[in-house]
This record gives sequence, structure tokens and C-alpha cells, in this order.
Amino acid sequence: MSARWSVVLLALFAVLLGVPACDDGPAAEVEVSKATHQDVIVIVIDTLRGDAVDRARTPMLDQLVEAGQSAHAWAPGTWTAPSTLSLMTGSHLRDHGWDLPFPDKLDPGEVYPSLDDRTTLAEVMKAAGYQTVGVYANPLLTRKLGWERGFDIWRRTTDVKLPRRLTKAMSKVKADEPLFLYVHYLGPHQPLRPSQAAGDYWGVDWDFLSRYRKGLRRKFIKNGPQHGKDQYYRLYHAEVEDSDRRLKKLWRVLGPRADDALVIVTSDHGEMLGEHGVFGHGSHVWDPLTRVPLIARGTDVTLPKVMSTTGIPDLVTRSVGIGVEWPETVESAWPLVSQREGKMAVSANGTLRGVWNDAASREVAVFDLNTDPQTPSSHPSRTSHGKRNHHPGGQLFAQHRTEVFQTYFAHGHCPDNSGGDLCATVTSGPNQQRNKECQRDGRFQLLFKRSQYRTGVSFGQKQRQQPANAFFPQVPRRGLQIAGIQRH
Repeated sequence: MSARWSVVLLALFAVLLGVPACDDGPAAEVEVSKATHQDVIVIVIDTLRGDAVDRARTPMLDQLVEAGQSAHAWAPGTWTAPSTLSLMTGSHLRDHGWDLPFPDKLDPGEVYPSLDDRTTLAEVMKAAGYQTVGVYANPLLTRKLGWERGFDIWRRTTDVKLPRRLTKAMSKVKADEPLFLYVHYLGPHQPLRPSQAAGDYWGVDWDFLSRYRKGLRRKFIKNGPQHGKDQYYRLYHAEVEDSDRRLKKLWRVLGPRADDALVIVTSDHGEMLGEHGVFGHGSHVWDPLTRVPLIARGTDVTLPKVMSTTGIPDLVTRSVGIGVEWPETVESAWPLVSQREGKMAVSANGTLRGVWNDAASREVAVFDLNTDPQTPSSHPSRTSHGKRNHHPGGQLFAQHRTEVFQTYFAHGHCPDNSGGDLCATVTSGPNQQRNKECQRDGRFQLLFKRSQYRTGVSFGQKQRQQPANAFFPQVPRRGLQIAGIQRH
């Protein structure tokens, strides 16, 4: 890669990812003088893709949306561990540096490192006088990687047994003290075995499912006939409906505490249901994996149309009046960014998105989800009439396999709330002149120094190198080294 490309790409990503005003995390002292002590309930339904809520019958989620707000949200990672660590710390993967593969991809004897010493949402809430309770059904969360920090109670259960486990935990909670509750359902995560009622509605083939005693897994249908793949789709949505029904049971356990509480519902990642020929949530950053629901009820903070789930800690503390600063805020959690083991996706509005599948290449696949969510818009596709259909996204965002790499995102938000547009360096194309005008207009001019190092993560006696990314270096605290930020 030429020096010119390095500078252009790093400047672009720094602009897109909001590097100009990152913080190391919340201060040790928490200002609680204005705290409302409103109860807070954060619910994560594992593996819930954003569009599944639109297709499945979800009356409980629908009621929360009607009484509150929702946003087009992205998860910062596409599997539980890195995405949940981001949600708990209000920081992107590029910031906290935890971007590692599934447990079955580790070498014998390797173990996951714990998160660094940055403050978690539960620690902040506890310091502000909240009782902190976490109940989770994903067994991965038994690993002490940092998400458990700050919880008075941190207990594993199953989706079915969660009401009983929570009832036991709530018996230890004082009625006159505020509560911060984190609930993590396994939801529509494989293995898939929904209830009879939901399965019947979605046309589940029970004879087919009976072959798999513990439920259907991706590996059982990966190279099989189409019927199995069709059943995976049906079973997944039936599980989504079961997850919604379980929320009703959760509300019964919480009783009056849920009535006036701040309630946030989201997911750690989505699920592939055959798009790009993929099922499950492996090492990809496609839209069905990055887009998740985000619902908030009981807050005066206005959600933007699009945001990352990294903004949830800021949403919580601002809603209840706790004075603390997070690396990402509700406003700065834009543009949308998600990464996975060297791959990365970015989007300004959730519709037009660029995907880098090769960390060593400058080639980008561009997708316009309004026209064809599975075909890169920089490639011609075929219409029903057999005509070549060139999607406009390739002109607006990036061009695949060419020397032209351009973008201009107006009306961005700076993390320090100073306002102004964020400008990317444009080397050629129709946006070149506009970029110059933007810089002359008194907005940000960014100068960057290329980062050329890998981040080593300790695994006991071994040392694993996280994948280097020419565009997106993965470091513990900073995504890019900034040589200078100047404001005219």
C-alpha cells in the first residue's frame, strides 16, 4: 500500500469512527448529586437481528416502542464476548482492544485475557448507590473477562429458569434502594427448539426437528438440502417470539419496579439466515449480524435515528442524572462501526455500508440495502428483465477495485460536543471540491500518523497476536495515533 493510500484511509477511518475526542473511560469519582435514582433495567436478547423484530410477533417489544423510542442500531462486534464488553464499557473494539475469535478457535492451553482496568457500567451504578444485579443465560458470561465487574449479584441461569433465578436474586434487593438490573437472555441463539405454539405458527417441521434432540444447529444444515435451511429460518423466528413471551414473565417478577424504570432492550449481535450463503454468526460483518434492535423507555434523552450500542452506558447515566463521561456517547456513537477479527463494516445511515473482508487489502464491497442487501453495489447485478443494474452506492461511498476512494459525511457530531461537520480527505472525484470548502469553512482538519504495529494479548504462557489491520489497527486504548488535530 502506498503512503498516499495509507494517509487517506487512516484519515477517513478516523473521521468515520469518531477518533477526534476519545476518552480513556469514566473518571473514578462519580457525580451523583442530581441522580434521580430511577431503577434501570438493561435487557440483552442474544442473537436478535434487528429486522426479525419486524417479522415476528413481538407484542411486548412493540409496547415498549410505543411507550418509548427506538433506533437503527449496530452492535460493535458480531459475537457475544467483544460486543458485550463494549456495551458494558461504552467503548468500541478498537478502543478496548478485545477482538478475538470463538473459543473453539483457540489453540490448546490458550485462555482469554480479561478486559483492561477501564470502568464498567455496573461499577458506575454501584458507586452511585445502586444495587447491581446481573442474571444471564449465555454460558460464555461465566468467564470472568470483565463484564461481571461491579455486580453485587452475577448469576447464570437458562431462559426458562430465569424468572425463578431472578425472583431469588430480588429477594436480596432492598425495596427502598435503586436497582440496576442486567438481564441477558440466550434468545434465538442455536440450538433452536422453540415452543409448540410458536413453531406451529412458523410452520416448523417437527418430524425434521425430532432428529436433533437438543435442537437444530447451523452445522447440521450447512451443507444439507434446502429444506433444512428453510427450517432454520422458521425456527429462528419462532424462538424470537418465545423470547418476547418471556419478557412478560420478567415483568411479573419485577412488579411495580418495572413501571417507572428506565428500560433498554437490545442485542449483542444478529444472525445470518442464508444471506451470502451463511448461517449463524461466524467471522463476518454483514448487516444481519451488525444490525440489532435498540429500544428505550423511561428516558428524556432523545435517541438519534442511528447509533451504536456502545452509547448505552451514556444513555443510562444521562437518563438518571449520574455525572460521568464515557468513551462513546449517544451522539458520538455514530457513524455505525462493527469489526470482527480484522474485518470491518462502516455506515453513516445503516443503509449504505462499506465492508472490508480483507485486512491486507484496500478493496471495499459497498452495499445499498435499499436496493439489494446481498449484492455489493460496486458490482453490477441483474434485474428481473436481465438488464444490468448499477447501484448508486458505488458512486456515493466508494468504488471497488479503483484508485478512487472518496466520501463526505456532513452533519457529524464531535465527541466533545463542539459541533461542526467532520471532513474526510478526498483524493479525487466529485466530492473533492466540497471537502476543501469544508476545511476552509472552519471545521476539523485532521493530520494522522500511520500506525504499523500489532497488539499482543497475553494468553497465560502463550502470546497471541491479534490480527493487524492496515486500516483499523487494534490497540488497547486508541484506534489510531493522531499526529495533530487542528481547528481553524
